[in-house]
Amino acid sequence: MKAAAIYVVATKKRPAIVLEYLKGATHTVCWTADYKLEEGWKPNNEYGSLVQNQVGAMRCWRGHQDALKQFQKENWIDVALVLEDDAVPNTPSWMTVAANAFEHLNEFEVISLHGRAFRPCDFDAKPLGDKSLLVPKVQGQVWVQGSLAYLIRRDAIDRWINDTYTGYPSDLYICNRFKFALVDPSPFNHDRRAGSLIDCPTPKD
Repeated sequence: MKAAAIYVVATKKRPAIVLEYLKGATHTVCWTADYKLEEGWKPNNEYGSLVQNQVGAMRCWRGHQDALKQFQKENWIDVALVLEDDAVPNTPSWMTVAANAFEHLNEFEVISLHGRAFRPCDFDAKPLGDKSLLVPKVQGQVWVQGSLAYLIRRDAIDRWINDTYTGYPSDLYICNRFKFALVDPSPFNHDRRAGSLIDCPTPKD
């Protein structure tokens, strides 16, 4: 794998804070549409009852899906770095961290650069520069919150592009539907100053 590109999952309902940190870096902003759940829709997976705002979670999931569809069109690129609009680097070396993780994508389909609320005992740790690469002891049975920033291989994206939202939020989707690893500590913070469209009820539109 030789080439990577940055895709930003954003919504026009709030400012895309991450763009302040991408000046000078080539990137594509993918504006998420105001998707709606079908009348009578109900989640059909075990995590659906944990999602406070299914409309917001579905729009997030679909926003990532749309970003991967854009990535799919640009067939000279091997890897996408997907960033949500409220990702903020907490170190000037975040691109180096991403490059170090990139070197492990022969082994993993997705490497997340941010994760929260996970149990360290569920992972084995490998050195990754001044970070660690956490590898689940059991793939597909992982709890990691946050789809803020991740690298994904081209040969893995069809799984998401061809799927439909069932109530399985994007963060759990990433860590359980793909061969997954996690960079820790994260080179990104989740900046909440513009609020959350997932945790809070979405205004009617």
